[in-house]
Amino acid sequence: MEKILKILIVFALLMFLIVYSVRTREKKFREYFFHRQLGLPLSGDPDEDFLSAAAAQEDEISAIDREHQRVFLPGEGKELLVEAMDTGNRLAVLALEERPDSLAFDPATGLIFSYSREGLVTIIRQSEGTQGLQYKIVQRLHTPKEGHRVVNDPDTGRIFLGVGESVFVYGDYPTA
Repeated sequence: MEKILKILIVFALLMFLIVYSVRTREKKFREYFFHRQLGLPLSGDPDEDFLSAAAAQEDEISAIDREHQRVFLPGEGKELLVEAMDTGNRLAVLALEERPDSLAFDPATGLIFSYSREGLVTIIRQSEGTQGLQYKIVQRLHTPKEGHRVVNDPDTGRIFLGVGESVFVYGDYPTA
């Protein structure tokens, strides 16, 4: 009986270590919050003004993960498509609440930002799992409706949303 108890204790400790190592491997997601609103015109072009040149993307409809050679595209209706850059093969189809009108990708965090003009930014985490890259919706952020474009600044991790004559800034920390 004593041997069985020792085996169970060792087994429980091993399970604890495995669970702990799996949880600490993936960085915790910090929710995005409204940070501030900027007025325009800065220089007059909202698509060019509110970010550094490094944050500007080639195409406002799609987003690219160069490291993993993935392209994120709007699908039919309320879908986000993940395709291989080299072959064009569809790798995943993600169901969203609203049709994506603008996409951005943050290579530092692996977050995909899908903006819908209905006033919703869906934040999706791309992470490496046992069966390759996996995608999980981590936050639905309600925003003003009828925006132009969502863009991520990889230097700060903030996202910028141009709406009318304003730019709304969202970050991963609440403001006081």
